Amino acid sequence: MAYLPDDTIACEGNFAVLDAQNPGSRYRWNTGETTRTIQVDRPGKYWVEITGPCNSAVDTANLVFIREDLSAFIPNVFTPDGDNINDTFEHYVLKTPAYRLVIYDRWGREVFSSTDPFVQWDGRTNNQEVPPGVYYYFINGTDCRGQPITFKGTGSLLR
Repeated sequence: MAYLPDDTIACEGNFAVLDAQNPGSRYRWNTGETTRTIQVDRPGKYWVEITGPCNSAVDTANLVFIREDLSAFIPNVFTPDGDNINDTFEHYVLKTPAYRLVIYDRWGREVFSSTDPFVQWDGRTNNQEVPPGVYYYFINGTDCRGQPITFKGTGSLLR
């Protein structure tokens, strides 16, 4: 079964579509709706119960709305040390179809890339831990108005 993303970011004044996936299943949202997708225009925690022919599951998503002029929050340090606190390079950039994240080491070698905005970097490349240090990120996407945006900067990996 596929699940809802943990966090979903949408632009104020718009609505977000939450998709429970799993075609052919039955759905029960905390909003009372029973469709596969719902449109929501208020921040908060939403849950859905998905019942299929062989199993069932409940999942939640936290929906956050941001101002149109604010498209991202990107931390400058993370600590992939296995304590489940700040273990991944978890950024908050609008989740758009044009999304792409690339991370480079100080020698310009690509250590991570993803076009899935819900995949976070865990401080590994080729299944090996990278050393502590400063890494460079480039995030491409679109803003609330559909215009291309690029975020670039550095983030420190501490172990």
